[in-house]
Amino acid sequence: MITVQDTTPPVITCPIDITLDCPADTSTTNTGVATATDACSSITISHSDAVTADCGTTYQVVRTWLAVDACGNSSSCDQMITVQDTTRPVITCPADVTLDCPADTSTTNTGVATATDACSSITISHSDVVTADCGTTFQVIRTWLAVDACGNSSSWDEMANVRTTTRHVV
Repeated sequence: MITVQDTTPPVITCPIDITLDCPADTSTTNTGVATATDACSSITISHSDAVTADCGTTYQVVRTWLAVDACGNSSSCDQMITVQDTTRPVITCPADVTLDCPADTSTTNTGVATATDACSSITISHSDVVTADCGTTFQVIRTWLAVDACGNSSSWDEMANVRTTTRHVV
């Protein structure tokens, strides 16, 4: 009696490593499917994911593909899927204004910037530079800065001109 045993594992080929911008579809439809061959029997292919979070909604997926033949022989390969955030937030600032002296140039009066980001939370801050023209006329240049959780940023300058409306009679 001659017994033939299948002790050779399947040959598996992983999809290529891929980098996607968030928000991303990391399903196998989008990232690919492993293939495998075996000389003796049918093959079952499965996968499992190990996810490592980064900033915001960026992360890495190590997708381990496993090919098992009918005799229980197996082989595996890893596919790296990276989801990154490289897009800056979109910032919308209040319109430039001209105010009469004395003027309240606080953000309560001149408005507040808003920002959106597809991937993560945003922090909005501002800084002011005041330049005097003459007398009580001056200009406030308010620089708005929006920064997402991954460090991508956008800025915009808002201008508030303050003018004297009182005329001196001679």
